Amino acid sequence: MQRMFIVGAALLVALAAGTAQAQVATTDFVPAAPNFVHPAGSGVNGATITPDNPAALAWGMPSRIAVGKLKGTLKDNGVPDRDFSGDFVGFRFVGSLLGIAVAEQTVKDDSPVNFGTYDRTVTAQLSLNLGNRLALGIGAGKASQPPTLTSIPRQQIGASLRLGDIWYVGAAFYQDKLEPAPGFSFKRNGTLLGVALRTEGTVRWYVGLDHVDLKDFDVVPASGGIKIDRASVQMLAGWFLLGASTSHVKPTGSNASSVHHAAYDIGFVPMQGLAVSLRIQTTPIFDPGGFVQNGSVDTSSLALSWLF
Repeated sequence: MQRMFIVGAALLVALAAGTAQAQVATTDFVPAAPNFVHPAGSGVNGATITPDNPAALAWGMPSRIAVGKLKGTLKDNGVPDRDFSGDFVGFRFVGSLLGIAVAEQTVKDDSPVNFGTYDRTVTAQLSLNLGNRLALGIGAGKASQPPTLTSIPRQQIGASLRLGDIWYVGAAFYQDKLEPAPGFSFKRNGTLLGVALRTEGTVRWYVGLDHVDLKDFDVVPASGGIKIDRASVQMLAGWFLLGASTSHVKPTGSNASSVHHAAYDIGFVPMQGLAVSLRIQTTPIFDPGGFVQNGSVDTSSLALSWLF
């Protein structure tokens, strides 16, 4: 039973990891969006922290304060739909030398059978801009599900290199520690690699490609790691934002099927002042054994950001 929990939790962590556009090489145009959107589904903890690169924060001007709401539905095969809702808030300050970002998000399961349990994620990041060409960063965070005491602390370190005026490459390393219960903990390492193009002008473009390699938790018997390939395209025409992203999630070391995640963004994003952004996304779900069920997590979120 314990191994089933670990396998399911590892898969849900990686699945949720693809639900937000990660900042690996540089930041994109979306001012704020949910960090993860999976309730406590399939009998295991769905809380997670999106893999990203804290060094990319250095390229994330303008600074901002953001709040948002999300709502979604877990559609599982053969069981009643389960609704969930959440809130997220964040602050990002980016200067010529230092960048600081903190964020918090809670997701509440609105299904009465689960008595309103929720997931909570807190993250903090610090970046250092060296000559506007090289950026270094460190980060820490913790995802938890308080009613079950399950938590996933994370430590991060990364670097990002600006090539010319529009090209960026980035890499990051991190370690997760899964704590399903007091006295039990399992570690795993992860790596991220990314390249991005981000232009300036009246019509701005962002194109990002990145690869996430999540190793297995150090539990015996091993359950296998996970690889994620992600692509994102965004256009910011004046203040009007359109974007789409896709993620391909493939468990390794098992015969589990791969899944595809899709997200779509639309928004009003000025250089300064009030920004409004909407994200709609859908993700197939795994069962605890790692196989794709005939179900999905469908989520929509609305964020208000003040850019300065």
